[in-house]
Amino acid sequence: MSDTHLIVGPGALGRLLALSLAKTVPVQLAGRRPLPADQTLVTPEGAAYTHRLACHLSDQLPALAPAWVHLTTKAYSAEAAYAQIMARVPASTPLVLWQNGYEIQPRLDERHPGPVLCASTTEGPGYRATPGSCTPVADSPTSVAWVAAMQSSPSGWRRCSKAQGSGPRRSRTSIPGCGTSWR
Repeated sequence: MSDTHLIVGPGALGRLLALSLAKTVPVQLAGRRPLPADQTLVTPEGAAYTHRLACHLSDQLPALAPAWVHLTTKAYSAEAAYAQIMARVPASTPLVLWQNGYEIQPRLDERHPGPVLCASTTEGPGYRATPGSCTPVADSPTSVAWVAAMQSSPSGWRRCSKAQGSGPRRSRTSIPGCGTSWR
């Protein structure tokens, strides 16, 4: 397994995440439409950072062994994107869900045999995203939590326990290469 982060759904949020992570870890993008390899993050202050990223079409993704899969699609596209991508990566790969709302997270948690985390951010990518760049409108905190720890049912607690081997995860730990943390 590599230390690569695979970002599935390279819209404004996906590219903001990818370009933020690309400062410290290898990143690859997978989406429905082709994107230019050179992607630029323009900060709210106007500074521009360009990174060359491996960009794949989801239906042509080569077999990979990423350290993390970040699913940044719209909620209504998440299950189809998950099915397409997970056929190409190890089932044990940690999955981070970045969808609005909560309905999709428990369903994907049930389907995914590896760890599943739910991310929430107030760092807005803005609407000035083009195929080759993304400009966030704010620099705000991002939180990540185990989906199972967020569920109130006993089966949710068992799922977290199974994934971690020692009960619900409550400590704060960094995702390698990412300024976010989980609880």
